[in-house]
Amino acid sequence: MNKKTRNIILISFSILIALFFYGSYNLDNDRQRYREMISLAANGDLSTVFVKINENKSFSNPIVNFIYQRWKKKMYSRFISKDEVFENTSGNKIVNDISNIYREYWRVELMKPLPENRTDSVLYNNITDYIISNKLTNLSKDSLRMNIRDDSVLKNIIEKEGFKVDFKLRNGFQ
Repeated sequence: MNKKTRNIILISFSILIALFFYGSYNLDNDRQRYREMISLAANGDLSTVFVKINENKSFSNPIVNFIYQRWKKKMYSRFISKDEVFENTSGNKIVNDISNIYREYWRVELMKPLPENRTDSVLYNNITDYIISNKLTNLSKDSLRMNIRDDSVLKNIIEKEGFKVDFKLRNGFQ
């Protein structure tokens, strides 16, 4: 092995060792704090998540910080600037439109700081308006408004489009 190759291998090995030690710097603490934020977001507590994001501009561990910065950018894009582009993959206009109505509902309701301020009435009004304006039911608007909360009309519409649907509540959200 010539001297140049040996020096390249030695420098590469030194860089890898330095990256390992630098990457392990404050890893456990940063990873724990990041996981707490992810857990809060998963449980629908976005008001607390954004408080923590404002408190934690970055993490000292470069690996955790890289992952955190990407996640933070997505969170801001989805909930603050609202410029996230959603890709509907169903290939069905009706299902995609209904999916977008639900996304907007989640976006708005998840940002409310107090769970008792959350409501699904806007969701049901938007679904009702969509169903009526697209003539997806023979029910009158008043009749549909009275029955929309049991999800049976919406379930029938989606199933007629060839999709299976099952409505559930999670953390108080449709």
